[in-house]
Amino acid sequence: MSEIFAPFFEWGSLFVEPYSNDLFDGTGYTYLGLIMLLSSLMVMLVFYYLWNPIFGRWYHWGLMLAVSAVVAFGASYGVLNEELIKYLYNQDYPDVEFFIFTISGMAAFYTLVSSFILSFIVRIGSSNNKANPFPLKLR
Repeated sequence: MSEIFAPFFEWGSLFVEPYSNDLFDGTGYTYLGLIMLLSSLMVMLVFYYLWNPIFGRWYHWGLMLAVSAVVAFGASYGVLNEELIKYLYNQDYPDVEFFIFTISGMAAFYTLVSSFILSFIVRIGSSNNKANPFPLKLR
């Protein structure tokens, strides 16, 4: 599954030789992709079906987007620390912390995007929040 998720993190100049190869060969990119998709799906399901506020406002929805991004950032940071631990304690690789922080930030951004898209799909069955964050008129 690394083939699916690796292009999201390796575009442009974000491919860094030893780190990106280890993430691709191991399970790092697979875990990052699953974190992005599952955290955004779980947070949107909680918002639209469990919490389901009667007077749901757009900022409640925005708060849940932010929660999904923070969860994805923290989980990605933890996974990347575990995957790249051999570089963290080696002084020959001084920029590994910056790489981990950058990739975790990208995972948080992609989680925001996927949460935004999933909210249009998940909200259809909600009893109180079908029009949250903005009305969707199907004719």
